[in-house]
Amino acid sequence: DIIKKIPLIIFEGGSPYGVEGFPNHISFNISSDPEAFKIILDSKIPLVMVPSYMGRNRAYLTEDYVYSKVKGVNKVGDFLFEMYDKYWEPGYSDKRIATNDTCAYIYLTNPEYFDTRNIELDVDLEDKPGKTIITFKEDGKHKFAYDINREKVLDFLYKRLRNFDGFKLN
Repeated sequence: DIIKKIPLIIFEGGSPYGVEGFPNHISFNISSDPEAFKIILDSKIPLVMVPSYMGRNRAYLTEDYVYSKVKGVNKVGDFLFEMYDKYWEPGYSDKRIATNDTCAYIYLTNPEYFDTRNIELDVDLEDKPGKTIITFKEDGKHKFAYDINREKVLDFLYKRLRNFDGFKLN
Protein backbone atom coordinates (compact mmCIF):
# COMPACT_ATOMS: atom_id res chain seq x y z
CA ASP A 1 0.00 0.00 0.00
CA ILE A 2 2.86 2.39 0.73
CA ILE A 3 3.99 2.30 -2.91
CA LYS A 4 0.88 4.23 -3.91
CA LYS A 5 1.91 7.03 -1.55
CA ILE A 6 5.42 7.51 -2.98
CA PRO A 7 5.20 9.69 -6.10
CA LEU A 8 8.93 9.77 -6.87
CA ILE A 9 12.32 8.60 -5.62
CA ILE A 10 15.36 10.76 -6.27
CA PHE A 11 18.60 8.89 -5.68
CA GLU A 12 22.31 9.52 -5.88
CA GLY A 13 24.02 6.63 -7.54
CA GLY A 14 24.29 4.77 -10.72
CA SER A 15 27.15 4.98 -13.11
CA PRO A 16 25.88 4.42 -16.63
CA TYR A 17 29.09 5.76 -18.20
CA GLY A 18 31.42 4.06 -15.75
CA VAL A 19 33.81 5.86 -13.45
CA GLU A 20 37.57 5.71 -13.19
CA GLY A 21 38.48 2.61 -11.25
CA PHE A 22 35.02 1.15 -11.90
CA PRO A 23 34.79 0.95 -15.71
CA ASN A 24 31.99 -1.62 -15.66
CA HIS A 25 29.37 0.98 -14.72
CA ILE A 26 29.23 -0.21 -11.15
CA SER A 27 28.11 2.33 -8.59
CA PHE A 28 29.08 1.85 -4.95
CA ASN A 29 25.61 2.69 -3.66
CA ILE A 30 23.86 0.26 -5.97
CA SER A 31 26.50 -2.49 -5.92
CA SER A 32 26.28 -2.57 -2.12
CA ASP A 33 22.83 -4.13 -2.48
CA PRO A 34 21.78 -4.55 -6.13
CA GLU A 35 18.91 -6.85 -5.15
CA ALA A 36 17.36 -4.07 -3.06
CA PHE A 37 17.71 -1.68 -6.00
CA LYS A 38 15.98 -4.25 -8.22
CA ILE A 39 13.07 -4.38 -5.75
CA ILE A 40 12.77 -0.60 -6.02
CA LEU A 41 12.83 -0.82 -9.83
CA ASP A 42 10.15 -3.50 -9.77
CA SER A 43 7.95 -1.30 -7.54
CA LYS A 44 7.20 0.88 -10.59
CA ILE A 45 7.81 4.07 -8.59
CA PRO A 46 9.28 6.68 -10.97
CA LEU A 47 12.96 7.34 -10.24
CA VAL A 48 15.36 10.19 -10.90
CA MET A 49 18.95 9.00 -11.17
CA VAL A 50 21.50 11.63 -10.15
CA PRO A 51 24.75 9.78 -10.92
CA SER A 52 27.86 10.12 -8.80
CA TYR A 53 29.80 11.94 -11.49
CA MET A 54 27.40 14.88 -11.10
CA GLY A 55 28.96 15.72 -7.73
CA ARG A 56 32.51 14.71 -8.59
CA ASN A 57 32.87 16.23 -12.04
CA ARG A 58 30.16 18.84 -12.46
CA ALA A 59 29.11 20.49 -9.19
CA TYR A 60 32.17 19.95 -7.00
CA LEU A 61 33.55 22.59 -4.64
CA THR A 62 36.98 23.96 -5.50
CA GLU A 63 39.68 24.90 -3.03
CA ASP A 64 39.01 28.57 -3.80
CA TYR A 65 35.28 28.12 -3.14
CA VAL A 66 35.97 26.45 0.21
CA TYR A 67 38.33 29.24 1.29
CA SER A 68 36.25 32.16 0.00
CA LYS A 69 32.64 30.98 0.40
CA VAL A 70 32.74 28.54 3.34
CA LYS A 71 35.46 29.61 5.75
CA GLY A 72 34.43 32.49 7.99
CA VAL A 73 30.83 32.76 6.76
CA ASN A 74 29.41 31.59 10.09
CA LYS A 75 29.94 28.80 12.65
CA VAL A 76 28.52 26.17 10.33
CA GLY A 77 30.85 27.37 7.54
CA ASP A 78 33.81 27.17 9.90
CA PHE A 79 32.79 23.65 10.91
CA LEU A 80 32.51 22.60 7.24
CA PHE A 81 35.83 24.28 6.49
CA GLU A 82 37.52 22.21 9.21
CA MET A 83 36.17 19.05 7.59
CA TYR A 84 36.97 20.11 4.04
CA ASP A 85 40.45 21.35 4.88
CA LYS A 86 41.46 17.79 5.81
CA TYR A 87 39.65 15.92 3.08
CA TRP A 88 39.81 16.39 -0.65
CA GLU A 89 38.37 14.03 -3.25
CA PRO A 90 41.10 11.48 -4.06
CA GLY A 91 42.24 10.84 -7.61
CA TYR A 92 42.04 14.39 -8.96
CA SER A 93 44.92 16.73 -9.73
CA ASP A 94 43.12 19.66 -8.09
CA LYS A 95 41.66 19.97 -4.62
CA ARG A 96 37.91 19.41 -4.78
CA ILE A 97 35.02 18.36 -2.59
CA ALA A 98 32.45 16.11 -4.24
CA THR A 99 28.80 17.02 -3.72
CA ASN A 100 27.27 13.72 -4.84
CA ASP A 101 24.52 13.40 -2.22
CA THR A 102 23.99 17.15 -2.17
CA CYS A 103 23.17 17.05 -5.88
CA ALA A 104 20.30 14.61 -5.24
CA TYR A 105 18.93 16.97 -2.58
CA ILE A 106 19.28 19.94 -4.91
CA TYR A 107 17.32 18.05 -7.56
CA LEU A 108 14.50 17.75 -5.03
CA THR A 109 14.49 21.48 -4.30
CA ASN A 110 15.60 22.89 -7.67
CA PRO A 111 15.08 20.41 -10.53
CA GLU A 112 15.37 23.29 -13.01
CA TYR A 113 19.14 23.33 -12.37
CA PHE A 114 19.43 19.94 -14.11
CA ASP A 115 19.25 18.67 -17.65
CA THR A 116 17.48 15.31 -17.74
CA ARG A 117 16.43 12.70 -20.23
CA ASN A 118 13.77 10.02 -19.95
CA ILE A 119 15.14 6.52 -19.54
CA GLU A 120 14.34 2.93 -18.83
CA LEU A 121 16.55 1.63 -16.05
CA ASP A 122 17.77 -1.79 -15.02
CA VAL A 123 20.46 -3.31 -12.82
CA ASP A 124 22.63 -6.37 -13.45
CA LEU A 125 22.34 -8.96 -10.69
CA GLU A 126 24.50 -11.72 -12.19
CA ASP A 127 27.47 -10.87 -14.44
CA LYS A 128 28.44 -7.52 -12.89
CA PRO A 129 26.19 -7.06 -9.84
CA GLY A 130 25.33 -3.39 -9.41
CA LYS A 131 25.97 -2.37 -13.00
CA THR A 132 23.31 0.17 -13.94
CA ILE A 133 21.91 -0.06 -17.43
CA ILE A 134 20.02 2.84 -18.96
CA THR A 135 18.22 3.09 -22.25
CA PHE A 136 17.19 6.55 -23.45
CA LYS A 137 13.51 6.52 -24.43
CA GLU A 138 11.17 9.44 -25.08
CA ASP A 139 8.46 7.70 -23.06
CA GLY A 140 10.87 6.30 -20.47
CA LYS A 141 9.41 6.05 -17.00
CA HIS A 142 12.49 7.29 -15.16
CA LYS A 143 14.73 10.35 -15.50
CA PHE A 144 18.48 10.54 -15.80
CA ALA A 145 20.20 13.77 -14.74
CA TYR A 146 23.05 14.15 -17.20
CA ASP A 147 24.11 17.73 -16.55
CA ILE A 148 23.77 20.49 -13.99
CA ASN A 149 24.09 24.27 -13.96
CA ARG A 150 27.24 24.52 -11.85
CA GLU A 151 27.00 28.26 -11.21
CA LYS A 152 23.43 28.08 -9.96
CA VAL A 153 24.28 25.18 -7.66
CA LEU A 154 27.30 26.93 -6.16
CA ASP A 155 25.27 30.10 -5.67
CA PHE A 156 22.46 28.07 -4.06
CA LEU A 157 24.90 26.39 -1.66
CA TYR A 158 26.51 29.70 -0.70
CA LYS A 159 23.16 31.39 -0.04
CA ARG A 160 21.97 28.45 2.07
CA LEU A 161 25.14 28.47 4.12
CA ARG A 162 25.20 32.24 4.51
CA ASN A 163 21.60 32.33 5.70
CA PHE A 164 21.82 29.27 7.93
CA ASP A 165 20.94 29.97 11.53
CA GLY A 166 19.51 26.61 12.56
CA PHE A 167 21.37 24.95 15.40
CA LYS A 168 24.20 26.09 17.62
CA LEU A 169 27.66 24.57 17.41
CA ASN A 170 29.62 24.61 20.64
